[in-house]
Formats: sequence, structure tokens, C-alpha cells
Amino acid sequence: MSAPPRELALRQVQEGLSLYLHRPPGRWLARLLVNTPVTPIHVTYAAGLAGIVAGILLAMGAANPTLMVAGGLLLMLSCMLDCADGELARARKKYSLIGTLLDGVTDNVVGTFVFLGMAYDVVVYTGNPWFWFLGIGAGLSAAAHVWVFDATKKQYLDCLGLAHPEEVQPVASVIAQQREAEREGRWFDAFLLRAFVFFRRTQSVGVTTTVAHDPLRFWQDNQRRMMNWTYMGSSIHFFSLYVAAIVSPLWPPAMLACTIFYAGVLNVVFVVLLSTRWKTN
Repeated sequence: MSAPPRELALRQVQEGLSLYLHRPPGRWLARLLVNTPVTPIHVTYAAGLAGIVAGILLAMGAANPTLMVAGGLLLMLSCMLDCADGELARARKKYSLIGTLLDGVTDNVVGTFVFLGMAYDVVVYTGNPWFWFLGIGAGLSAAAHVWVFDATKKQYLDCLGLAHPEEVQPVASVIAQQREAEREGRWFDAFLLRAFVFFRRTQSVGVTTTVAHDPLRFWQDNQRRMMNWTYMGSSIHFFSLYVAAIVSPLWPPAMLACTIFYAGVLNVVFVVLLSTRWKTN
């Protein structure tokens, strides 16, 4: 065997919480929708709307624990819907570059709303406005975790000679589509395509170039490191937040503990992972 097993290698770059918690109900929902007029982009919009409302409810939950729980449950639903759009696209065997890019933008919008909601709740709970800095810092560090995780995952799969099933087209191809969209006046599509080009170019900053001469040996030596990186994905951040929101009526400091978890524990893990290197010999 000169190359690693494709399905196993692709599974190892998946976030465990997404794979076992969010994706199964997303797959079930996709099966329900596959013969309906509902499109994957509709599901993406639904996931985004649920996440935005969840962030608002998290903030309002500072004065009403019931709304806090509702926000947590709605964020959980948003995570499941975020998996359902891709499952629906695969079930119909229809790939949409714009849909993939819209999904990424939606994730960032949802993240902004829920982390601001969390920060507001912590400020109200502690009565200390300085906790805005901790909450916003936690949100920014979470964005950095996901950013570098995505870059690391792409680098890992490139070294194995594999492409992720959801990987979009090369940058040069996207630039050509962006210019075509601009000529045709499809400005929203052009914005998404331009945002992707910016994302891909900046994502490589600080990521060293790695060449694997023996993909099988590279996989054998580095699969555990890659699997450790999956704990930096968006699933762990959203999961921690909606669990904290749901249990907060029983344990009021839950959102504060969640904020400290982001700003402290996950950042320590992040620094440790950054300090390690791929084994290429």
C-alpha cells in the first residue's frame, strides 16, 4: 500500500462532535428534504437565522434564564442545520461553490452573534464591564483556532495527495469566476468569491510549507497530531457554548466558566499544537 486508506484519512480530519453529534440529525433532515423544493442554500439561511436569534437570546438570557436555555437549544439546532445543508447537497449530488462559500460566511456571522451574546451575559453576571474584553478575546481566539485548523487540515490532506470532498476549487479558478460574476452584475456572488480568495491567501500566513515524499509514512507518523487538531474546530466552541447556556439556570457561572475555557484552556492547547511540527522523515 503506497497511500493511506482514503476514507479513513478523511474521517480522521473530521471534528468528532460534528461527526457523532451534529451530523447524524443533519443527515436525517437531509433525507426528509431530498425530494422537496428546499435547497441546500435554504438550509444554510435557516442555520444562519437560528444562530443569529440564538445569539440575541443568549444576551437577553442575562435577565431571563428561560431565554438563555432557548438560545442554547437554538444554537444546537443551528449546528445541526449547518451539517444538513452539506448532506442535502451530497444526497442530490449537486455541488455549489457559492453554497459552500455562503456556508462559511454564515458560520462567521453566527459566531459573531453568539460570542457577543456570551460576552454580554458575562458582563451582566459579574457586573464588571472589563469582561467585555475577555468575552471578545475568547471569540477572536476561537476564530483563530478554526482558521488555523482549516489550514492545517488542508495541508495534511495535500501531503497525503487527497482532496476533501467539500474542498472548493483552486484560487485561480475562483478568481476567474469572481470576474465573471462582476461582469454579469452578480455582486453578492462576486463578494463571496472575493472573500474566499482573501481567506485562502491569508490562511497560509504563518503556516509552513510541508512536502511529504512518502504519503503513507507521513500518514502513519502524523495522524494522531491531525486528530488532535480537530479539537480546534468550530464544533467544540459552539458545543461548549450551548451546553453552558442550557445548564446556566442550574449553575449561573456556566457562561463565565465557558468564557474562561475558551480564553484559557483552549488557547493553551492551541499554543501546544502550534509548537509541534509534522514528521516528514
